[in-house]
Amino acid sequence: MKKIIINENQLKNIILNEYLDKNYGIPLYQYFKMDEKQRISSLIYWAIDEELLEDFWSNEYDFIYDYANDIVNEKYDGDFEDEEEKENYINDIVEELYSDMMYSPQDFINDIFKSYRLYNEVYNYFYGLATQPQYTYSAPGWIFFSQPRIVKNEWLVHFSDNAFQIAEQGFAYGTQELDRLAYSGAGDIHNKFGEGYDFAYLADSAMDVMYGNGNNYSTPKYGSEFVLFRASGVEVWHDGDEERQVIFYGPSAKSIIYIRKEQSKSPQYYGDDEVWQVCDIHNRRVIFEDVELDAVINWAIKNYEQYKKRIVSLDNGKFTI
Repeated sequence: MKKIIINENQLKNIILNEYLDKNYGIPLYQYFKMDEKQRISSLIYWAIDEELLEDFWSNEYDFIYDYANDIVNEKYDGDFEDEEEKENYINDIVEELYSDMMYSPQDFINDIFKSYRLYNEVYNYFYGLATQPQYTYSAPGWIFFSQPRIVKNEWLVHFSDNAFQIAEQGFAYGTQELDRLAYSGAGDIHNKFGEGYDFAYLADSAMDVMYGNGNNYSTPKYGSEFVLFRASGVEVWHDGDEERQVIFYGPSAKSIIYIRKEQSKSPQYYGDDEVWQVCDIHNRRVIFEDVELDAVINWAIKNYEQYKKRIVSLDNGKFTI
């Protein structure tokens, strides 16, 4: 039998195609794995949109001039008749960089990659700006994410005050632009712009997420109820929220289970303020309840096959990965 040799890149592609769909999942993962040129390109085009290039030039002119002067010294040392001719060469380089930056961004990006020194200066300048509070909602989303990890058909939780609606209709709203991923919870979802990417958490981290605000486990960090469901996506560390999140394409969510928190009518929980409940999606009658959030999640996952006709409205989701 002929041995098939697979190189590292081919293996990565096989894994990507096995775990993520080509239209939404793979582009999402690739967004988090951008290389240096893609990242600097993203920052430059963001700076153009924010009209920040002139400020960069003013603030960094001395650096640009010194950079051009070093180029002239390295390439043309001793080739000038006088200082005036040398100064003209320096100014030509400076003017060319300015022209590329203002009128031909791709050429400017190519200029940057000719020198690690120039790349480092430009990248740090715009990256530093993008992380400032005044640019919180316009900066490229990748800036705030790190440590991407693919998850395949995992049980996830999404907290919301509209959990029952999500259980009935699926994730109808999300963030459509990858650059807006860092703010999906406060942006397009609430503005109802349409389907897109949403964020969730691994089911086994639900307790930490629900009460992750440091108030002695008294006040929910996010919505007052949630949905438990399965989806594939990319788990990342969110620097701003200081937590791990799973980004997934909303319509791919399936097996969506509504879980609420209400006063129990059972004598077993007499005296408890509220308990977590798994309900019949058709009539909202309680099927299982417990004071412990983890206990309810574990029960729903363990008994999913037996009760799915009663607790799930959309078993396969509206989109299959």
